[in-house]
Amino acid sequence: MIAKCEKCGKEYQLGSNEKPSDFQCDCGGELSSKKIDVNPINTKKPKKERKTWKERAEGVKAGEIELNELFVYGEKASRIELIVRIFYAIPVGILLLLYSIIAGIFLVLQWIVILLLGRRSKTFNNFIKGYLEYTIHLTSYFSLMTDKQPGVSPKKVKIFEVIE
Repeated sequence: MIAKCEKCGKEYQLGSNEKPSDFQCDCGGELSSKKIDVNPINTKKPKKERKTWKERAEGVKAGEIELNELFVYGEKASRIELIVRIFYAIPVGILLLLYSIIAGIFLVLQWIVILLLGRRSKTFNNFIKGYLEYTIHLTSYFSLMTDKQPGVSPKKVKIFEVIE
C-alpha cells in the first residue's frame, strides 16, 4: 500500500498489515492511503507516530467520535442522586438480568458454532459485544463513580485499549 502525506505530498510504501494512521510524515503531516500499483516516489519508511489516545483525540473533528472517560473521579456527590439510584437500579437491573440470560445463551451457541464450524457467528458476536458494552456503561454509575445517570436502554459505547 502506498501512503501519501496530506501536507507535503511525499509518498511512502507501507506493508500490507500497516495502516497510514499509525505513521506520520517527516514534515509532521498525516498520511492517507493511496491505492495504485506503481512504485512510490520515496521508499524510505516513515517514522512511527507515538501519541497517547488523548493527543489523538485533540485532532478529532466534532461529530466523528467523542471520547468520554467513564471512570472519572469527582469529589462532589449528590445525596439525592444516591437515593434515586436505588430506585433506578430496579428497572435497569431487570433489563440487565434479561440481557445477561440471553447473552449467556448466545455465548453457549457461539461456543458450539466455533466448535462445529471453526468460525464465529457475527450475530452472536455483536449481541455479546453489545451486552459487554452495556455492562461497562452501567458500571461507573452503579459503582458510585459518577452521578451522571445512564439510560435504561443500551447506549452504543465503544471500548478501546490504551497502549502506553
